[in-house]
Amino acid sequence: TETPTATATPTGTPTPTPTPVTAGGIDGQVTYADTGEAIEGAELSSAGQILATTNSQGAYAIQDVPAGTYPLTATNDDFIPLTQNVTVTAGETTMANFEMEEIVCDVAVSIQTSPSDEMTIARDEKGTVTVAVLGENECPVGGVRVKASISDTDVVKIENRSATTDANGLAAFVVKGKAKGSAKVTFKEKTDNQKTKLDVTVTKK
Repeated sequence: TETPTATATPTGTPTPTPTPVTAGGIDGQVTYADTGEAIEGAELSSAGQILATTNSQGAYAIQDVPAGTYPLTATNDDFIPLTQNVTVTAGETTMANFEMEEIVCDVAVSIQTSPSDEMTIARDEKGTVTVAVLGENECPVGGVRVKASISDTDVVKIENRSATTDANGLAAFVVKGKAKGSAKVTFKEKTDNQKTKLDVTVTKK
C-alpha cells in the first residue's frame, strides 16, 4: 500500500495594516478688521512657538498638527494680539481666520531717554539726548510735546527747551556744557504728564 503524499496548503498574502492618521492641519487668513485688508507678516503661534507667518494675501497654513484643541494666537506689531481655540481633527484641515484690530497709540505711559540715567560732556561741547514717549505695549506715541527743564542753568544749557515727538515717538534735544559741574535735566511729556530725569556731568576740556 502506497503512503499518500501530503499536499501543502497555500498561504495567502498578508494584508498590510494601514497606518492610522493622527494629524490634521490648520489654515486661514489674517485681515484688518476695519477694512478686510490682508495683513502680511502676521505670526501664528501656540504655546510660545511660532508655527506660520502670513503671506502677502494674509494667508497661512500649518501642517502635521496632532489632533486636539489648541490656543492659536495671531500677532503683528501694528495690531492687538488675537487668540482663538482651534480644534484639529485627524485627516482634516481646520479653517481659522483672524480679524485684527489696529493698535491706537495716543496715551503715554512712559518716557525714556538715550543715553539713559547719565550723560557726560565737556565744557563748551554739545551732546544730543533722544527722548522716547511710549504707550501701552511700548508703542510709540507721536505728536506730543516734551519740555525740558534744568536744575542748574549755570552748568548746562539746552538749546531747544521743547520738542514734539515724531511718528516713532522720538524727540531730540541738544545739550551744551557751560561750566564744570553737574545738573539734572527733567524731560516732561505735557499731555499725560509722564517725566524722566537725566544726570548731566560737565567736565573741563
